[in-house]
Amino acid sequence: MGASDASFTPYPPYPSPDTQLRRQRLILRAFVAVLFVAFELWRRRHDTYRQLNPLMKVLDAENNTAMESAHLSQADMVEPIHRRPPSIALDDKRMILTVSLGKEAAKRPLVERAYRSARGPGQFKGYFGVVTDAPENRYAKLQENDDRIYIFQVKEEDVLKDIHPKLAVQYFKTLLLKYVSEVPELDSVEYFNYIDFDIVIGENIDGFDAMILEKRIQAQKEYFAAHPEATKDIPTIYFFEEIDGATKKEPFHAGQFSFDRNSEHCFRLWGKEIIECFLPHKYTLSDQIAIARVGRALDAGNVTGCKLVTTPRDRYILFPFMKEIESRVTKTFIHITNTFRAAMIPEQAQVEYFADILNLTAEERASGESFYAKRVQPLADDLT
Repeated sequence: MGASDASFTPYPPYPSPDTQLRRQRLILRAFVAVLFVAFELWRRRHDTYRQLNPLMKVLDAENNTAMESAHLSQADMVEPIHRRPPSIALDDKRMILTVSLGKEAAKRPLVERAYRSARGPGQFKGYFGVVTDAPENRYAKLQENDDRIYIFQVKEEDVLKDIHPKLAVQYFKTLLLKYVSEVPELDSVEYFNYIDFDIVIGENIDGFDAMILEKRIQAQKEYFAAHPEATKDIPTIYFFEEIDGATKKEPFHAGQFSFDRNSEHCFRLWGKEIIECFLPHKYTLSDQIAIARVGRALDAGNVTGCKLVTTPRDRYILFPFMKEIESRVTKTFIHITNTFRAAMIPEQAQVEYFADILNLTAEERASGESFYAKRVQPLADDLT
C-alpha cells in the first residue's frame, strides 16, 4: 500500500462532542423559530378578530386595567368591575334572559322567535334563559340542540296573587338574578341582557354589549372616584330611554335592560315599588311607572345604593312603523308591542318582515303565523 493508503479511513469520523452540541443547538433554535412563527401567525389572526369585534376591544381595556386594591375580606363581595383581572372566555360571561308566563304565552312561539333571533342575526353564543310557568317539556326541543339554554321554572311562592296579572308577570323581571344564582353552572356569567319575549334581535349584539360595558366601566370609575372608601360597585341597571321619556312619567323602557351580578339591590327596590304602589283600580300602572318611581326616589335621596342609567334609543333599538318595515330597517333590538303602533301595521307585513330578519326557510315562511305574534297580555286567570 502506498503512503496515501495509510491515511484512508473507510468510515466518516464520528463527530466530536463539540460538533454534536452545535448541531443540537441549531436544531433547537430552528424548532423554536418555527414555534415562534406559528405563534406570531396565530396572534395576528387573533388580534385581527379582537380589533374587528367591538366587545373584545372593550373587554381588553377592562382586563388591562391594573388591580388597585387588595383582596376583599368578605366572600360575597363582588370585585369592582374596573379592578377585575382577566377571567374566562367571553361567551361564558354573557346571558340573555326573558320571561314567558301564562297559558296563552305558552301557546305562542315567541320564545323560540327571540331565541332564534339571538343565535341568528344576533350572532350571540352565550347563555339564553327563560323564566316560565309553562310545562317542563314546553321548551325541551330547544334544549335538545343547545346546551346553553336554561329553563327556570317559576316557584309558587314568587307568584303575586293579590295584584293585577300584568304586574304579576312583570314582577318576575325583578327576580332574574334570584333564579340565575340558584344554578351553579351559571356562576361564570357576569353580564345580562333582559328582553321581553316579543323582542327580536336584528343585528350582531356585540356592539351593544360593548357600549354597555364601556358605560359600566366609566360609571363605576366615577363612583369609586367619588367614594374612595367603597369596596364594591354600586348596583346599576341600564335602560333605553322610553319614547318621549324625558317629558313623561316613564323615562325608562323596561322591555330591554342590562345588568350584572351586582344589580340585586336595584331589583329589590323595583320589586318593592311594583308591590306597594299597586292600586286595584289603576290598571295603567306598569313596571315602567314603578321603576320611574324608584328613579325619582333615588334623585330625591329617599333611597340610596342604586344607579339607573339611560341610554339613547336611536342607535340600538327600533320601534318600527310601516315605513321602517317596508324598508327592512333593522337594529340590535326590534320591538313591536301590542299597541297602536302594531295595530297600524298590517299583520302580513310584520310576518314578512320577521321572516326576512330570521332568514326563515320556504317551509317556515309558509306557516309564517307560527313565527309572528304580538305581545301576549295574560288574562286575570291566566297565571298558574
